[in-house]
Amino acid sequence: MKLLILMQKPKLTFNHHSSLLKPKNKILKNIFSLTIAEFAGKGLQAFVIFYIAKLLGDVEYGVYDFARQHVAIYILAVTLGMDVLGTREIAENKSCVKKVVNNIMSIRLIFATIAYLLLVVITFSFGDLPPRARTMLLVAGVNIFSMAFMLHWVYQGLERMGVFAIRGLIAAILNIIGILVFVHSPADSLFAMIVVQSSLLINAIWLYLYYSKEFGRIKFSFDKIEWTRILKISFTIGLSFFVVKLYNALDVNMLFYYLGPGNHQSGHLSLAHQYIILGILPAQILQMAFFPQLARNKTKEDRTNIINSFFPIMIVFGLFAGGFIATFPEELTKFYSAEFPNLPPLLMIMSATIMFTYFSILFYTPLMAWGKEKLCLFGNIGGLAANAILNVILIPKYGMYGAAIATISSEIAVMIILAIYFYKTTGSLFIKDIWKWLLVVLCSIIPAFAIKTYLEMPMLSIVTSIILFIVMTFLFKVLSFKELKKLLAR
Repeated sequence: MKLLILMQKPKLTFNHHSSLLKPKNKILKNIFSLTIAEFAGKGLQAFVIFYIAKLLGDVEYGVYDFARQHVAIYILAVTLGMDVLGTREIAENKSCVKKVVNNIMSIRLIFATIAYLLLVVITFSFGDLPPRARTMLLVAGVNIFSMAFMLHWVYQGLERMGVFAIRGLIAAILNIIGILVFVHSPADSLFAMIVVQSSLLINAIWLYLYYSKEFGRIKFSFDKIEWTRILKISFTIGLSFFVVKLYNALDVNMLFYYLGPGNHQSGHLSLAHQYIILGILPAQILQMAFFPQLARNKTKEDRTNIINSFFPIMIVFGLFAGGFIATFPEELTKFYSAEFPNLPPLLMIMSATIMFTYFSILFYTPLMAWGKEKLCLFGNIGGLAANAILNVILIPKYGMYGAAIATISSEIAVMIILAIYFYKTTGSLFIKDIWKWLLVVLCSIIPAFAIKTYLEMPMLSIVTSIILFIVMTFLFKVLSFKELKKLLAR
């Protein structure tokens, strides 16, 4: 059965003048609300993660993050691609919210129960795993249910990004309160996991109550035809996400496997990944803001207009985020100089991951929005293969540095494959102005690097880099004051 929902005409229409302005203003409004709420929420979450890493040290944090990364694979198997499918269908037809939610939540209830039972069996199958690590895995497994029943994707489809982002803010506030109260030393690593999982569960319950107030209670719904349709479409999407998570988590899991639970390198690699995640945050915001518009607009002209807004912002932010971390690894990791002494050189290497991840998302988001999930899957499988092969070769010889190189290589492989598929789909890569976007970043990074190196004023160089980036972004018209004024006027 084909993706019938993608062949339906979207119910939202625009007149000749609004076809170009209203979608763009909507995107800007989404970006504005998401940026404020997500940076507030993710900023607090980052504080929690970095604070936990500082308290636990490289060994205990390595065990803690291994449990999180391991459980994340089960979560993707449960959620599959139903978040994307639900968002896409609600974006195209807002009257189908209750039907879509009832069916997806019913499927996930069954999947989550099976997944947690499987986690229990596998956890006790690890013969040399310490009892505390087993307990941590089981506590982390509660997140399987939290994420299965999280309804953030509904509000992404409705383009009510404020609700979508507030859930992250609530979880972060609960996290920070719990961590400050209950976690004080490496011996409290289990308490840290309990606090984090409890906040996510509370967050899922709050979002369910919010949804219920507006749309009514979620009801178990078994519709064989609808379940088959949902699973058929979401399986391909979910398999793509599953492969992405697998190759992102593969280095941490394999390093833990090769070096054992008492090694220092797993903690270093895990913390470096957290910096990378923070660097990719703007890409996540942009992806969430643009996805409904990309899914809704079907004509070549409309798609081109959206892409011409999406690509410059993504490329500029990706180049700057990677360059910024590569320029200031010592300054960004100074807080951990005692507990994670080898973090700066590792982070400098992994900064390249940020740039290639942005470029992968650049092609991945439109292809997924247009129902090309099979192509996305092929790209991610290529990345997984590259990552697995290089991890096996490099980790035994180079440890965490080998794992970092394997991660970068996997993102390059994904980027190349997706770029080829995107070009075949659209006939263009839309990067003819990349020289201008690269110039924006060079003008932001080089003066700051000179201040750091020759004047030995790192804090001034960081502030200079950020200010120059903002100025150059407007100067080269990646963003314009006119668009921001329209946004603020709304």
